[in-house]
Amino acid sequence: MKILSYQDDKNFIEAAVHMVVTRRNVEKNAEDLIAVGLIDLDSPTRALVAHAIKGDRLRLKWNRQSFSSDLFDTEKYAYRFVARPIGKLTHAIVLHKAAVDEQLEPGISRIIIVPQGGDVADLFLRRFASDFNLPYVQGWKDVIWQVCREQDYVQDLSVWTDPNVPQWQGLKAFELSDEFTEERAKEILGHLLAERRIELPSGVTATPPLSEALRPDDNGEYQVIDYLQTFAPHLATTIEDLAAPAHDLDRPIEEAIAQMQRVPFPAQAHTVQAILNGFDANKGIIASSDMGTGKSIISLAVANALANQSKHGFAVLLLVPGITIPKWVRDEIGRTLPQAKVTVIESWKDVVRYRDKRVRRGDKAAIEFILLSRDTAKLGMTKAPALIHKERSVVPNKARWHDNYTSVSMIEDVWLCPECGGIQQKHTKTAEKDAHKHDHEADQIAERKLGFKDLATGFNSYTALSIGSRKRQRTQYVFKKSITEYHCSECGANLMRDVVPEREAVSGLKHRRLQPAWFIQKYLRGWFDLTIIDELHQYKSNSGQGEAMGAIAGASRRVLGLTGTLSDGKASSLYHLLWRICPAEMKADGLDHRSLNKFVHLYGTMEQRGRYSEDDVTSAGGSTSRKVILNPPKEVPGLSPKLFVNHLADKTVFLELGDMGLPLVELDERPVFIDMDEDHKAAYQVFHNELESVMRQQYAIGNANAFAKFIPSVVNAANQPHV
Repeated sequence: MKILSYQDDKNFIEAAVHMVVTRRNVEKNAEDLIAVGLIDLDSPTRALVAHAIKGDRLRLKWNRQSFSSDLFDTEKYAYRFVARPIGKLTHAIVLHKAAVDEQLEPGISRIIIVPQGGDVADLFLRRFASDFNLPYVQGWKDVIWQVCREQDYVQDLSVWTDPNVPQWQGLKAFELSDEFTEERAKEILGHLLAERRIELPSGVTATPPLSEALRPDDNGEYQVIDYLQTFAPHLATTIEDLAAPAHDLDRPIEEAIAQMQRVPFPAQAHTVQAILNGFDANKGIIASSDMGTGKSIISLAVANALANQSKHGFAVLLLVPGITIPKWVRDEIGRTLPQAKVTVIESWKDVVRYRDKRVRRGDKAAIEFILLSRDTAKLGMTKAPALIHKERSVVPNKARWHDNYTSVSMIEDVWLCPECGGIQQKHTKTAEKDAHKHDHEADQIAERKLGFKDLATGFNSYTALSIGSRKRQRTQYVFKKSITEYHCSECGANLMRDVVPEREAVSGLKHRRLQPAWFIQKYLRGWFDLTIIDELHQYKSNSGQGEAMGAIAGASRRVLGLTGTLSDGKASSLYHLLWRICPAEMKADGLDHRSLNKFVHLYGTMEQRGRYSEDDVTSAGGSTSRKVILNPPKEVPGLSPKLFVNHLADKTVFLELGDMGLPLVELDERPVFIDMDEDHKAAYQVFHNELESVMRQQYAIGNANAFAKFIPSVVNAANQPHV
């Protein structure tokens, strides 16, 4: 087993290595660290991980007694890691972000790591299709992998594994060339299709194979789009036959749908049947319908139909806005399924009582509804960063090739991470630019470090009992309210902790409370046969309510989301919803909980604007040059049809108000002008003239926004004189 070590003037750290992947760096005459697996005592293991993330140079020895070693260069802030305790030891894996992240920055080559001798060609094809937005056809994997290897678009990386660790035997690692661009990938795919080395999957129509119908243009290039346009009708027929709907109006519906106190309309009944059929293949279904189409009765009909199929009772959790709970109990459940048992959860104590009295005894009614407010579901303990403040901290300096570099430095007013002990720093472009003005590393850290007032507004003292019941004075920091999530700037560890009200001052709390969503996820997993989420679109963000919804959805057997506004036009509004409702399908598409940017690039619309900089004189009396300064890309409204095909078509039911077949009253808007009475008109004219005069004076002295509030003010004065 090899040993990874780090050494400077004051520190010597080493830990056992069971796997390492490197890339030869000819310019530095060293090896670049790509991946490493460590297992040793907790402190040295985590310390080495922190040094790797900070970009420190490491050494690899054959054993602890060896004097010779190989140098490893690391790239600052270019790694992801995971650490887990194993008994008294800690196991850590450090991976370059090029092997983990879905979206890579320009100039970073993709790295593919295949453990235990997996199917390299299949993994490469999945990455090939995902990175370049191309189709994934499993039968193509061997041919595309072979061609890319022959054209040197894939290079092998150096791999060493401990022979005593069988889990890593057969590990392989590859790096894609910088020249392997999206244009080159499409060119390779087009030539392989034209040469009939690969074929598109055959359909059910008489469409000729692409290799027979495709002909090169004047430049010798093959335009696949011509094939698609020529045989579009045949391909459309193929799609209709292959993607048959889960339900249509000619199919029968479940009898239980009509066996309720209120009977749904025909359009609602068919919608219910479509949802029931969708549950055969999916855990989560979304009912997206207009306001007034009866989403409530549709969801209750789904619950009733599923309950009739169950022989062991049926429990439904309703996650709804708190203000609508009385309406659900009285007007919806009470009038539609009066025989159903209803329980309203008002606090986390009610969830615990329900678990003790019903769940532990297996007492599940034939059909019962448990109503939980979305605000109550997220209520847990207040969070605060777990940081250590030091008035002074000693920082060992690295060895340098000049005489004036001291061995240690003292940095004042710092926050330390309890995991890696690293000083919390700002890594913005401005902070890095200011730090590079200093030659000494300690001075750079002092320039970037976060002081007390950067994170906290004050502190309180409290008395705590230590070993032997001795009282000790402790300090509680009052962090800024804007800090709702904090990760260590050095090792990336999540440092948010639950505040303990028994020993810390918490507004409105004297004792600890549990989050209902967390309690359901941990102790009631599998109990709820169906979770109905009303106003699903309100959980689209990565908020406390959204995380609570995700926890509850993960603990339920089926999930039905109700919404009248599925998307606001942006792909990001659907990402978190789909990840929480159907994570398996998202993972199959190469997405995870950190793939928001990739999801937007795949299924949304990105816009990037730029501007020309001012003319810069390149030399005295010479020419001038102008460069384009690009703003960061941002998402704008626009959804790709692929989003519907890949993630919505099989799990979404749409119902419009016009589908109900009801006689609807047409809306006819006609403006009606009403004159002011004399007193109101006179007062309004005085107000209008005085305000206009003041606005003109402000505009004359340079206030360009003087008239911004003029129109709203005069309109309100005309329409609402009583205000």
